[in-house]
Amino acid sequence: MMLPHPVQVIFDNLTHIVQHALPQPTQTNAACECCNRPAHLFGNQGYKGKSYNLEHLHCAACESFNVSDIALMGIERNAKVLEDGTVTGVGHKFGMLSGSGCIVTASGKSVLFTPPGTYKKLPPALLERLTVVECTIGGQLEFISKANFDYPLVYIQNFGRKTNDLIKGLRWSVSSKALVVCSDDGNDSTKESANTIDLDKLLAINNIRQAMPKKFWTEFKTAVQRLSRGDDTPEAFTQTIKKLNRDELRKIYRLLPLDPHQRLAIISQVDNI
Repeated sequence: MMLPHPVQVIFDNLTHIVQHALPQPTQTNAACECCNRPAHLFGNQGYKGKSYNLEHLHCAACESFNVSDIALMGIERNAKVLEDGTVTGVGHKFGMLSGSGCIVTASGKSVLFTPPGTYKKLPPALLERLTVVECTIGGQLEFISKANFDYPLVYIQNFGRKTNDLIKGLRWSVSSKALVVCSDDGNDSTKESANTIDLDKLLAINNIRQAMPKKFWTEFKTAVQRLSRGDDTPEAFTQTIKKLNRDELRKIYRLLPLDPHQRLAIISQVDNI
C-alpha cells in the first residue's frame, strides 16, 4: 500500500478543523517549504505565512499547525475579558501544543492526547469534534497498548514547539513492535532507529520495574546507560548486575534491544510512564 505523507493524513483527520483559519491561498508550482512535497500533491494551493520574521509558503496541511481559532481551540495563555464580554488571548495551535500528542491511523481514526493542564483549557467545541484523552506522555503509551489501533499509523508523542522539525520527522509506524515516536526533536537518520520501540517489550519492562524497589531500577538504569554510551566495559556491567543480584533485572536486560542507542531510548521511555 502506497502511503501518503504523514502530515496529509494528520491534516485530513485532525488538524483540518482549523482550515477555516488559514489565510487566502495562492496558486503555486513551488514545493511546500516545510514537508517538501511538490505542489501537485496539494492542489497547487500554497499558504503564505511568517515565522520569526521569515516568510514561508506552506501547503494547507503544514500551515494548519500555525493557525488558531480561540472559540474552537481554546486559549493557551494571556486570557482577557473585554468590556463587551469578548474573551481574547493567545489561542492554542497544534504547532505549539507542548506536552500533547496524537495517534492518527491510515484508516482515518484519530486521538488527541493532552496533559491535564491543557485539557482544562479546551472548549466544548473541540471536545465535541475530536476524541481527546487527558493523560501525560507516559499515559499515552499505556493507552495505545490497550486501544487496539489498526496499523499503519502515525504517533506524535509531543507536538512541542519546533513545528518544522516535527513535520520533517513524521514517520509511519507499521506495527506495535516498530512504533516510531515522533516529536519536535525530529527523526533524522541518527534518531529514527533510536526512536523506534517495541511497545510490547517496553510495557513488559515497565511491569517488572514497578514490582521491585525503585533503587534497583535506578542502579540498573545507570549501569545500562554507562554500558550503552561506552563508559563501562561489558565486564564492568556484568559485575554490577551480579552485585545487584536481582532476577528481575536479568529479565529486563533480556528484553532490551541489542542496539545501544535503542537501549537508551527505551530506558528513557520507561521513565516516562
